[in-house]
Amino acid sequence: MLVVASAGLTSAVAHRTWSWPLFGWGALLGPLAAGWAFYSTHALGRTLVKKFPDEKAALTARLQTLWPRYRATYTGTVLMCVGIAVLSAGLHSPVPDAVLTGIWLVAGVLPPLIAYRVALRRLAVQSSDAST
Repeated sequence: MLVVASAGLTSAVAHRTWSWPLFGWGALLGPLAAGWAFYSTHALGRTLVKKFPDEKAALTARLQTLWPRYRATYTGTVLMCVGIAVLSAGLHSPVPDAVLTGIWLVAGVLPPLIAYRVALRRLAVQSSDAST
C-alpha cells in the first residue's frame, strides 16, 4: 500500500516528467522475476522427482514449502522493482530499468538455466553409471 501511495505521490509531483511506459517496464519486471524464480525452481524439482522416484516424498514436501519459505523474498523482489520503476519514471530515464533488467538477466535468468543443464547432465551420467 505504501509503495502504491508513493508511486501516486511521485506521479502527481513529477507529472510533467513522469513516464508511464518506464514505470510499467520496471513494475512488470518484479512479478516476472519472482514468477521466474518460483517456476524455474519448480521445474527443476519436477525433473528431480522424475529422475529419483524414491526421493519423491522428500522432494515434493520441499517443493510444497517453497512459497511459504520464500514468500518474503518474492514479495521483496516485486516491491524493489516497483520502487525502481517509480525512480525510473520520475526521472524519465530508462537507465534504472535497464540496469535492473540487466541484473535480473545475469543474476536471475542465467543461473537457473545453467543449474538446470548441469543437473540434467549429472543425472544422465548417474543413470548411465547405474545401468552399466
